[in-house]
Amino acid sequence: MSLNKKQGSALLSVIMVFAILLTIGGAVMSLALSDFKLRINESKRVQNLYNSDSGLDEAYGIIGTIVEDGIIKGNSDVKIYLDYLNGYKGEKGLLEIERDKFNNKKEYDKSYINSDGSVNQNYIVEKQGGIFKNSYKEYVGKKLLSYVDTDEGYILNKDNISPKVKIITPREEINFKIDKALEKESLNLNLQSSFSTLIKEGNETKESNVRKVAAKFKLGVPDYNNPYSVETTMVTVQKNNILEKAMVADKDIINAGKLDVEGSIYSLSNGTNGKGIELNGVNSYVNISKGNLVSLGDIRIKAPYSTISVGGDSNVYTGSLAIDNEGNGSIIDVKGLVYANNDLALGGTKSKINIEKGFYGVNDIPKTMEDSKNEAKAEKNSSSILVNASDIGNGSEITIKNEAILMGTAYLKTNPYYQTGESVGVKGNYRAYASPLEKNGSLKKDNIVFEYQSPLQLATRFKNNSELNFNDKNNYFMAYIDEYSGKNMILNGISLPENTISVGAKISNGKAKKGDYTADNNTRISKVKKEYESIAKEITKVSDYIDFSKVGEGKKNIIDTNSETEVFYVSSSLRPITISSSNIGANNIRLKGGKGSGIIITKGDIEIKGDIDFQGLIITDGNITIKDSGNKHIVYDSKDVKYNVAKNYNYLKGILKNNDNNYTEKIEVDASYVIDENIKNNTRDSLVTTSNWKIIK
Repeated sequence: MSLNKKQGSALLSVIMVFAILLTIGGAVMSLALSDFKLRINESKRVQNLYNSDSGLDEAYGIIGTIVEDGIIKGNSDVKIYLDYLNGYKGEKGLLEIERDKFNNKKEYDKSYINSDGSVNQNYIVEKQGGIFKNSYKEYVGKKLLSYVDTDEGYILNKDNISPKVKIITPREEINFKIDKALEKESLNLNLQSSFSTLIKEGNETKESNVRKVAAKFKLGVPDYNNPYSVETTMVTVQKNNILEKAMVADKDIINAGKLDVEGSIYSLSNGTNGKGIELNGVNSYVNISKGNLVSLGDIRIKAPYSTISVGGDSNVYTGSLAIDNEGNGSIIDVKGLVYANNDLALGGTKSKINIEKGFYGVNDIPKTMEDSKNEAKAEKNSSSILVNASDIGNGSEITIKNEAILMGTAYLKTNPYYQTGESVGVKGNYRAYASPLEKNGSLKKDNIVFEYQSPLQLATRFKNNSELNFNDKNNYFMAYIDEYSGKNMILNGISLPENTISVGAKISNGKAKKGDYTADNNTRISKVKKEYESIAKEITKVSDYIDFSKVGEGKKNIIDTNSETEVFYVSSSLRPITISSSNIGANNIRLKGGKGSGIIITKGDIEIKGDIDFQGLIITDGNITIKDSGNKHIVYDSKDVKYNVAKNYNYLKGILKNNDNNYTEKIEVDASYVIDENIKNNTRDSLVTTSNWKIIK
């Protein structure tokens, strides 16, 4: 028993000793840890203080901005690559070209197209990542080297006293390398700052207590996180004519500035108060290519030094095409065809009209004498060429090439209106109908009655009381030319092609010719009329295609990307909207830098202001007004519009009307137009880190 007691006492002593040691050790460890934390916090406090005073914080911000700009550059180059693959602005992309080769059993690029004809998306994803990283590294490296090459390495305050921050990494080492520990690429950049306290001695400021601090910055390389096929949904879209135009206004399109459109323009205004398409600003112009210029009303220049220019891949469909009296010094230059339901008119002096491929005045002369006396119908329903320019042949001119058809005759605005026998009517040549003839049988003065039609006395009927019709007046006009040898008649300044059909007399190259229309021409004329109807009457009312009653509150997605503003805007409000680069209100569409793309559909009027570059379509149930002298460039890109329609088709199909049920198209919704929405935001904090901070002096 005595031995057991001794052993228990010894064990208790050992336990007590260990307890005391553990207590003391824990206290020592706690004190050491607290001291370590205090030292760390103090070190960080000193580091933060020095970073602020030394300018290293500012240098960190500068490097962070370089990294962010490098990401933008990488994204931009990937977007260019995707445009190259998928096509851009109507051009075929590489994928479509290689698919065509595959389908036609020709040699194709196996990097992009698999053996089953599908796209090799893994290869494209790999290429995207490579392009992004290489572009990012190249941009960041070049930017840092520019400080070494042009600013002696100073990244901050080269020419100021304090603080100065300088890159001290040797030039040849400023590049991205594999970090073996992290197995990732990075760029190590050593910076050194010198800074001091400034004191004033008399009139001089001197440095005092000069200090130096160094730090290492590690710049990482972000991954590209936007795979090629973010979305591959196939959307079935029905054809709708109104979605195939660049600009459609149910009312007028009034242009006081500079409008350049790649695509079709439609003005559906044809009422008594409608204007159609009008240029009313000095030096204004409309330039059309890759589409048609269409007005159910007229197309008129009503301000000096203005221009309508239409490319060879485009045509004009209109009521009248005119340079009005106010349009002095203006030009209409059409490389394509002109179809007019009324007249071609020239009123301004020092003005020119040139039509390369042909002019078709498709509206017939009035069918009845009653119609010819109806002034409202008479002037609007008889296609001819009207010239009121006082300097025709001596400053102003009209040139039509290839082919011309003139199915009407001119009217004099007397009281009542007087129908002439001329398909080319020049102001002043009315004297032919005011002059009695001594020759030419039934048209001699003793067989013709002259009546006062304010303010002129004109030949109106035969002595037997039968009215002179347009054909009689055609003969009368030509008889006057023959009898008076063209004295006091204006025959210059107009050039028509040899291939000209006219119901009335025509003037060309200094000569007058009798109308030569015959029934044999009807087949050709019928074809021309059908061509006019197929385009001009394709759309007659916006409300026939857009059901604004189902729009409800509408949809307004306006998103700024790096380079532009993406727009999907549908509204049934009658309030006008303005498209501009300025931030001008909640009901308006501001385009970043004046650049944008998308779809705009509204019931109210639209104003377009400033310099604007927009790719997509603009549709309104009201008017479109082009303001100021800024350049407006509107591009209809079929692929872009189809993508936007498909992307929003769940909404659009509820408001679209008169779809062509016999024509549908499946559209693949991919990432090529929404690349910036899916890229991960790489912050400077995750890509720029600092280490090895130390005080040198």
